[in-house]
This record gives sequence, C-alpha cells and structure tokens, in this order.
Amino acid sequence: MEPGSSVKLHSFLDEARIKYEIGITNLVYQPGLSLTEFADLKLLKNVFKLHVFSSVSTYVRKFFKDPRIIQLLEFPVLFLGAAPKDTPALYTLMNYADIALGTWYPKGGMYKVVQGMVALAQELGVRFQFNSEVSKLSLKENSVDAIYVNEERIAVDHVVAAADYHHVEQKLLPAEFRRYTETYWQKRVMAPSAPFVLYRSE
Repeated sequence: MEPGSSVKLHSFLDEARIKYEIGITNLVYQPGLSLTEFADLKLLKNVFKLHVFSSVSTYVRKFFKDPRIIQLLEFPVLFLGAAPKDTPALYTLMNYADIALGTWYPKGGMYKVVQGMVALAQELGVRFQFNSEVSKLSLKENSVDAIYVNEERIAVDHVVAAADYHHVEQKLLPAEFRRYTETYWQKRVMAPSAPFVLYRSE
C-alpha cells in the first residue's frame, strides 16, 4: 500500500505502547476526583510522549500518507464518539491494544458477557427489575435515599446511574442538585458512541 509503511507501523505501535502503559497505569486507574491525581512525576515527565496536544488525525499523518492506512488507524477512536481531528493523539493507545495485544470475542457473541454478569449477580443475591422506568431520584442531605421505579418508591443505600448523563441530571435529579442547566446541555455538541471494553489480564 505504501513503501516503508511496515517499518513506520512498528514505530507507530511502539509509541502507542508507551501511551497505553502510561495511560492505563497513571490515568485509567485514577478515580478522577481531582486534578492533583495527575501531578505524578512519571506522568509529567512523559507528558510529551502522550501527544495530548495533537489530534489523532494529525498524528497518524506524520507516519502515513495512504488514505486507506490512515482510515484503518483512525477507526478505533470512532468508538469514543468523536472525530479523529477532535480526539487527542493519546487515544492511539487503542491501536496498540487492538493490533499488538489482539482482539478477543467471547464464544457465543458479545451478549454472553451480559448473560454471564447477570448469572453471577443473581448467584450473589442481586434482584433485577427489567422493563421498568426510573422516573425520579429522591435525595436527602445530598445523598440519594430512594428511586422511583414505575412510580413506586424504593429505598436505596447507593445508586449507580449508567444512563445518559443529560437524562439522569435533567430528568431524574431535583433541580437544586443539578450541576448544569438545560441551556448548557443545548450548547453541547453530542456524538454517538459505542462501548469499547479493554480487558487486561495480569
């Protein structure tokens, strides 16, 4: 496709490996509660190796010219729901995970993962309520103390909301507990995304 591209691919993946190792160790496993989490000497020392100040689109083109190769290497960031030109080159770490570490699929298809999680949860005593609408979160002293499911109030100790952020905040939370206004949300540029799971075996 492009003379010399195999050698360049090795260089590209070597740099992606560095991003992957730093990204997974120093970024992914951080709880994301404060910017001080990133005041790590190793992270700061390697910040330029992460290429956070250039886009995936610009970065890939430093290595390759053929549009087919460029498309292949830009493709993984589409799972983030953003265009390569708007995504920091740090995310080429996904290329390393995909190409160098390999892509794995569960026997029987992706839904087997869901079925396995449900089965394990049920063994541990989790009760599922399917086809039910959560209409409201009730808060007491800044903590959710109940959820309304099909208009029935159910007391809870903790809530993990996996629905869309905008929906949870604007439709389920009382107004005084919302961080953003509807005006803020209407100015955002939304993008569809798909779940992308990296499984790392030790």
